[in-house]
Amino acid sequence: MLAMLIGLGGAGGAAAQDHPPYMPTRDVAVEYKVKSGPDDAPQHIHMMFTAGGDRVRVEPPGMPGYSVIDRTAQRMMMVFPDRHAYMELPFDPEKRRSFAFNDSMKFTRKGTDTVAGVPCTIWTVQTEKTTGIACVSEDGVILRGQGAGENAGSSMEAVKVEYGPQPDSLFQPPADYKKVEMPAPPKQTP
Repeated sequence: MLAMLIGLGGAGGAAAQDHPPYMPTRDVAVEYKVKSGPDDAPQHIHMMFTAGGDRVRVEPPGMPGYSVIDRTAQRMMMVFPDRHAYMELPFDPEKRRSFAFNDSMKFTRKGTDTVAGVPCTIWTVQTEKTTGIACVSEDGVILRGQGAGENAGSSMEAVKVEYGPQPDSLFQPPADYKKVEMPAPPKQTP
């Protein structure tokens, strides 16, 4: 569900009547209520998107930091405020494509709704492995999503949507943070 929110590998596509926009078309900050399963308590996650979804900041609950995905630079950063540090990781959008809206999915319009004060179109989204429901604004913000099949019970819903410029500083580590390297995996012994 989180990967669908982030839209990690979405690309542009066909006419609007065939599918929703794959990524937000303008800068937006969204607070989501997310459930991983039917019996899980909802948690809140904050996300900030630049127009076109080229940069995304994800602030998950209960984590020691936040993530920044820069699709143009093909990198992902993990930022740890308590340690005044950050780590860069490579990001290959093609490897993440199966987790985001893309041209290999089948979309069917099912109606309209309003979520967090924003109108959206309800879509059934079908992949080779699963089906889900998403309510997507005309400018590409996923406002509600619900899993099916192996993802049944997972859901997310926007509770606050704020359009407006997202400052560059949200997508960069603070100047006084130290870059740290990812620890090497343990050596395997024969």
